[in-house]
Amino acid sequence: MTLIPRGGFSGQGVKPSVSTITTVGRGRRATAPAMPSPSQLQRAQPQLQAALHGRAVVALMALHGVSAVDAEVTMSPQDGPRSLSRRDGTVHAELPFAWVVDVWARGLATSFGRFCLAASSSTGRRWTLTTVGPDLGTPETIVVTLPAGRH
Repeated sequence: MTLIPRGGFSGQGVKPSVSTITTVGRGRRATAPAMPSPSQLQRAQPQLQAALHGRAVVALMALHGVSAVDAEVTMSPQDGPRSLSRRDGTVHAELPFAWVVDVWARGLATSFGRFCLAASSSTGRRWTLTTVGPDLGTPETIVVTLPAGRH
């Protein structure tokens, strides 16, 4: 599948998903304003997949500096594998929906010329990013420390 966004840069033109669904996707059920039922979550699965797919593809286009990319994005379980590879000219991404919250929403989808698979921080100042370069090789870790008072 080839997606071509209409204008903008990485992250632009892709609307955030429903905050309740995002909150549930991150396991913070108690803090959601109105919890969807399991059947509502099941019905929302196509929208969640589309949200993940669109954001990941835009980030891949930014990574490669192109306006279109052949990509297949698979939504993995919350603690499932995160990977990026290329087979037969198609980029294959396997990411949990939490990637939208943990990486994309923080503006880290492409960092230092690399695609960010995961981002974590216990302090908000020191971030550990698991990234893959444009060659889609072995993931590498980048640690970023922000100055005091900036997070």
